[in-house]
Formats: sequence, C-alpha cells, structure tokens
Amino acid sequence: MNPGIAMGVFDDSRIIEEEIKLGPGEGILIYTDGITEAVNTGRAQYGEERLRTAILTSCRENGGYDARRLVSDVVASVDGFSKDAEQFDDMTCCAVIHKGYVEQDRPDLESFGTVKDTLISSFGNNEKTRSWILACEEIHTNIVDYSGADHVSFRFERRGDNCSVTFIDNGVYFNPKKATVRTKEFEELDSGGMGILFARKIAKEMVYDRVADTNVLTLRFEG
Repeated sequence: MNPGIAMGVFDDSRIIEEEIKLGPGEGILIYTDGITEAVNTGRAQYGEERLRTAILTSCRENGGYDARRLVSDVVASVDGFSKDAEQFDDMTCCAVIHKGYVEQDRPDLESFGTVKDTLISSFGNNEKTRSWILACEEIHTNIVDYSGADHVSFRFERRGDNCSVTFIDNGVYFNPKKATVRTKEFEELDSGGMGILFARKIAKEMVYDRVADTNVLTLRFEG
C-alpha cells in the first residue's frame, strides 16, 4: 500500500500532503479533536489556547526534548480540566521531537556553541549543566586541535534527567578511554591531555568506537 492521505475520507475533504524538515529541538504534536473539544462540568471546551499553554509549559520544564513527557503532560492537562465530566469523543495524541544532530564541515572551536546551546536549552544554565558543557568542550577541543579532522558532527539525546552527547569525526584513530594521561607539573598544564581526564571524571560513562575510519565518542551524563 502506498503512503499518503488516509483512506475513507470524504471526497470534498481539503487535505494537503506536504513534507517538512525538523531542526534540532523542533517537533510535531498530532492530536484528535477530542483533545481540544474535551469539556468540563460547565460544558466549556478545553480549546487550542489551553493546549498551546500546556505544550509550552511542558517544553519549558523538560527542556523540549522529551516527546513522551510532552504527551503525558498534555493528557494530564486535559484530565485536570475535564475532571469527571463525561466525554463524547476519543482523545488521542502523539509527538515526535528532533533530539539534535548537527554537522560541521570545517570544525573549529566556535562550532562548539551548538552543543553548549543545546545542553543549556534542555537542562538550564546551572552548575550541573556547566560541568557537562566543560567535559564536552574538552573533547571538542581535542578533536579540533589534534585529530586532523575536516568533518565533525554532534548528536544529542535526552532521557529524563540523563543525556548523551556523541561526537563523530573523520580524524586519526584515537581512543580517549585507553589514552594514558600522566600527572603533570603546573607549568605543563596548558600542553594538553588533562581535558580527557576531566571528561572521564565528569561523564557517567565514556563509550568509543572506530567505525569505517571514523571516531565515534559518546559521553553519557546522569542528572
């Protein structure tokens, strides 16, 4: 069966089939009219404005990257509004959110801003988030300064209060999990290497793989 407009709609239905491309942090919430037309005991409808408020509140509180939490918050908002009022239509909704994937053809230190902004928008500007940012920045700086890569991409994923940030680059083979970092004197601290040690300490887990001449490094953080 070919994909497209659903079968069984009326001949005079005005439905337009289109495609859109989601950027990091953008998403779609799909819902039936039973959501917006849910009524309370006073027969008032839930409406689009209450739905919009519920969506914005959920995204602000969970960082905008948790589709399951968004659906749960919308359902809770509708239930809280309608309470014990009898409903006359089904209430269904689902959500999909782009969790973040950014490519940089010419990696440089300034391109790290994408990772920083994503973490802050998702978890807020606090001490925990800043420590995660510092760990990620050390990895990114190492890629830019020492890997010889001319292409790097970032992938971000959030699960509740935890998240992972993956760095993918086409530089020389380097496994930071196996790198030996010796203790340095104060005068040597700016010569590199200590950042890897710092990233290992901050991240709950560091996962490395070499895939088709590509370094794939993931830092996993726990809230």
